[in-house]
Amino acid sequence: MPTLTWIGKEAVVNHHQEVTESEIAQVAAGFVMEANREQFIAEVRANTQAVDQIFTSPAERGVRLAVPVFCIERQGKLELLDETHFLERPWSLRDFLAEDQTGGIMTEQPQAAYGEVGLTEQGKVYWKFGDELADELKLIEVTENWSEVRLIDWVDRNIPHPDISADESGVFISAMLGGLIQNKGLPLGRLVRERFAVRDSVEERIEACRKQARAKAFQEVLFAEETGAIKVSAAEVFAFDPDRYPARWVCERSSDFKKHYHRQVGELGDKGEEFECALFLDQLPQVKTWVRNLERQPEFSFWLPTATDRFYPDFVCQLADGRVLVVEFKGEDRWSNDDSREKRRIGELWAERSGGECLVIMPQGTDFAAIQRVNGRIA
Repeated sequence: MPTLTWIGKEAVVNHHQEVTESEIAQVAAGFVMEANREQFIAEVRANTQAVDQIFTSPAERGVRLAVPVFCIERQGKLELLDETHFLERPWSLRDFLAEDQTGGIMTEQPQAAYGEVGLTEQGKVYWKFGDELADELKLIEVTENWSEVRLIDWVDRNIPHPDISADESGVFISAMLGGLIQNKGLPLGRLVRERFAVRDSVEERIEACRKQARAKAFQEVLFAEETGAIKVSAAEVFAFDPDRYPARWVCERSSDFKKHYHRQVGELGDKGEEFECALFLDQLPQVKTWVRNLERQPEFSFWLPTATDRFYPDFVCQLADGRVLVVEFKGEDRWSNDDSREKRRIGELWAERSGGECLVIMPQGTDFAAIQRVNGRIA
């Protein structure tokens, strides 16, 4: 908003950000004489045009681009919702003991990738192919100084699991190895001989259980009926830094865009459907400014939490009426996959919790008209 500073009998108009027509009208209404009012309006408009020529991007002109974020209310205070709120929920490996954790583990016989060639005592050449040698190796049982208990202990000590107690991990590993020995018929000697592969398989299973537990906690925190504490409010926003936009590379056709928040458009190809989607947004009269949201840069980009990671929408737009529009481009071949469905679901929840202040859309391929149809209209 412009301000007036009086110097003697003259008033100096100060404006430090982009001035709207309504703000010009408000200040102009304070002039008594019509001639002074018209002169003020003409000079402010001329000055605004001059500034636009020098500072070409909204960020350079001091425009603020801020997006409400997911928050969780605790003791009357709002906190940014992130993965810590899912990870801090207790979980136990014992919850997965009833499931068969041995599927696909050590079920294939080892295939040797080598052979042996030599001479007999009579000077004749002989050879053995890998599968013959593998059959002989299967007869060698490594059981000296090893027991099932020792193998369980060795596997447990060689897998980092700070979030799981030794009691829980020991029971889980015992159940897995017991299943391999009893149900799959694998001898202890083979498991000992291939203990490093066994360790890797157990570690993968534990990580899979961890992800399942986290996904369950994510669903409970965000989508359960009692999660009224999850809010999207203008009181907590992510504001794009007008001075820093650490794009790893820039679009060669950045000059084609007139409303991008920064002078250059980061990490966008100069052709293709995603480029066309960006052009469509840039040309929409309802869009005041927009930014190409940078992937994997949480300090400089807007993101939403998912069960396993963070979702960085492709484009974030500030509409002329003050609302925020988020657009995630997806090719038609990827629109219906699991990743896209999860992103749509979390985006729709974010928009719903905003009380109409935020809109989200994932157009199916080049159906850019869906952007205008979101929630009926964006104007």
